[in-house]
Amino acid sequence: MVRNGALDLRPLLHFLVIGLVLFVGDRVLARWTAAPERQRIVIGAERVRQIESDFAQRIRALPTERERAALIRDAVDEEIMLREALALGLLHTDAVVRRRVLQNARFIGMEHEDEQALFEEALEVELHLSDPVVRRRLVQRVRMMIEGAVREGALPEEDVVAHYTSTLDRWIEPRAVAITHAFFGREESDAHVARAVAALERIRSDGLGADEAVRLGDPFLRGHELGARSRRELGGIFGPAFAEAAIDLPAGEWSGPVESAYGVHLVLVREVRPERQRPLEEVRRRVADEVYARRERERLREVLDRLREHYDIEVVLAPEARS
Repeated sequence: MVRNGALDLRPLLHFLVIGLVLFVGDRVLARWTAAPERQRIVIGAERVRQIESDFAQRIRALPTERERAALIRDAVDEEIMLREALALGLLHTDAVVRRRVLQNARFIGMEHEDEQALFEEALEVELHLSDPVVRRRLVQRVRMMIEGAVREGALPEEDVVAHYTSTLDRWIEPRAVAITHAFFGREESDAHVARAVAALERIRSDGLGADEAVRLGDPFLRGHELGARSRRELGGIFGPAFAEAAIDLPAGEWSGPVESAYGVHLVLVREVRPERQRPLEEVRRRVADEVYARRERERLREVLDRLREHYDIEVVLAPEARS
């Protein structure tokens, strides 16, 4: 476009920026159009066993058939992204990868006065392929480049509103209470409960203030006054039984004894913050992030599915996995 007699380069610049962001998506697919030779990916039985073992260590259970299929798909995806990273030359341009490869080379005793020559020798013996840190880094670079295109430009308002309205339950601010409590640490024969009951009678009969009431009990590590806390937050401090009881106590009066994981408490609810639906404007950024994240996953899946068409993939299951 020509503006005021001069060539306007802004559309071209914008195109180039978008092109860079889409580098691994459209550029890689274009690479396959130019070079249609297929590559082979084999996920062997030993790799499948390792995948299952890693899953079992995290989840404390062996994967189901459906979970195993998803894990194997992820392993294939990572192998594809690794190969695309190597084809795009990221191995030679990523400073983190270079530093790691050189570190590994020196660790196993490889020496060379010229750092570049040492790096090339390390690549010849494929140190980069045996290092999970390098592999993860290269895969991460490709993943980020694919997903990065999604955040180009603003989201349509209707998409943000649609996601907000379909997930309203996630934007509810739960009921919360601000409390003062007097604590009575656990003792044998429930003597702490008797102390708490006697203290409550005195608080009510003598009209004691909060500070005086707290002094009738024992020290408490987390303090005796808490600002507004939800049921979940109270449970994290005192345990679920206390949270269930305290969240619905009447405001402005002492109640109890209420049992916790540590003993019993007399509780004064100073303030109640009712449950409310947070409006879109309060949570807009988080809602938009969720929309972007979903689109990033969709974009990644789309590109990987298209790349899979150029690979012959073989998965070898162990005999016990086939049965």
